[in-house]
Amino acid sequence: MDEQSQRVALLSALTDLRLLRAAFVGFAAFAVYHAPAGADEIGRYLRQQRIVYQVPAIVVGIIRGGKLIDSRALGSANVELNVPASARQVYEIGSISKQFTAYAILILYEEGRVDLTAPIGRYLPELPAPWAAPTLHELMSHTSGLPDFEDAFGYGVYRETPSDEDFQNRLLTLPIESEPGKKWKYSNTNYWLLARAVERLSGVRYAQFMQDRVFGPLGMKSTRAALPSQILMARAAGYRLVDGELQNREPMQPNTGRGLGDIATTVEDMARWEQEQRAPRLVKSETSRLARQPVTLSDGSTTKYGYGWFADDTFPTPALSHNGQTAGFVAEYLRIPDRDLAIVVFANCYGAPGMATRIARLADPALRGPELKPVANADARQTERIRELASTAAQAQSGWHEEWFTAEFWAEIRPYLPEVEAAYRRRGAMRSVIPVGPNGVRAQEKPKFRVAFKNVTRLMAFEFDDDGRIKGISSEDQ
Repeated sequence: MDEQSQRVALLSALTDLRLLRAAFVGFAAFAVYHAPAGADEIGRYLRQQRIVYQVPAIVVGIIRGGKLIDSRALGSANVELNVPASARQVYEIGSISKQFTAYAILILYEEGRVDLTAPIGRYLPELPAPWAAPTLHELMSHTSGLPDFEDAFGYGVYRETPSDEDFQNRLLTLPIESEPGKKWKYSNTNYWLLARAVERLSGVRYAQFMQDRVFGPLGMKSTRAALPSQILMARAAGYRLVDGELQNREPMQPNTGRGLGDIATTVEDMARWEQEQRAPRLVKSETSRLARQPVTLSDGSTTKYGYGWFADDTFPTPALSHNGQTAGFVAEYLRIPDRDLAIVVFANCYGAPGMATRIARLADPALRGPELKPVANADARQTERIRELASTAAQAQSGWHEEWFTAEFWAEIRPYLPEVEAAYRRRGAMRSVIPVGPNGVRAQEKPKFRVAFKNVTRLMAFEFDDDGRIKGISSEDQ
């Protein structure tokens, strides 16, 4: 589960429908408009993405006012069986699962069964110090200082089926990375432990708790914590491109993925989840808002993460988002509360590009912002660096140089350079780099560049430190 929300965004930045209605329940609760394929900008954009990145299926839900007003499905949900994609099929959503786990903790909090400021050791007493020290708040906000087991054990860990005791003992061999509350760092370990705490406090397995207390009450009848051995009606197959060849991928195992990335759902059920975000029924409104508030570190600085949510500054108005990626799937959930708009995107291929941002702009012109025009006073040094980066991205492992980046950002992206290369090979050779800005004015904090490749054009925004090194990248296909 390479997923981690910011990692999926990083890879994206650097990087004919039939099913039996009887297999689905509750569809009538939504007024759904199925747009004719290729009839508008969104349809053209999705077809482009599917072709360029060789994604078997893309499914999109556009939710306005809590209602699924538009759904799209392109391609094949199962290539071997030639099953067309449908908006009613079930896809793994990877780390978007974390916001559901956080909600489970908030339900227990309202019942007085947990204290968010209490150390995890109170609920998992077998944990040794300093593993027992981080609070539930710090675990949910990724400020615990605990290591990410995915980094330590590799992506293949999600195909393993150890007992809880054996896996926990394996975790405890990893060194603590920082004091609780001192630093933000995404760690899947946090949410594995939170799922364990839910089980201890409730007396039932995580999958059962989520069914009884979250999915069932919200009418999310096609959603569940994934159990690969069980039959899941309308389950889409997951894939990965390896040297240009599409290969089957194994589903997420709950032993190592529960709580952090093992939920599977539909866009229709995600519309029900969006309803809960707009008008909570399972917890009080003030409790629900806790999940969406960026947390503060011990030094007083503020992060961009709450409990399973990233604060997103991409648009002219505040947004919230989380991405997810498993061995064969990519998912996105984007909310723009001021516009009462949410976008859900599923793709059944590891490494598929992020699409929700562009879809939001196409669905709501108010989110597009001022027109971006070529900048006359662009920083020549920055422009040349972006030209070097874009022209060598298809050979990033040898063509990119550590000194171009800050040490922290280089450490973050270096493990994913093979995926970067694969994505940029599909985009084709670079053709031009043009600095752009709102009405032709250069942005000081995140200068933007329109980078044209043979197969697609990307709008890329960069953050630089005082020495001109790259410390952050965000981008989207146009």
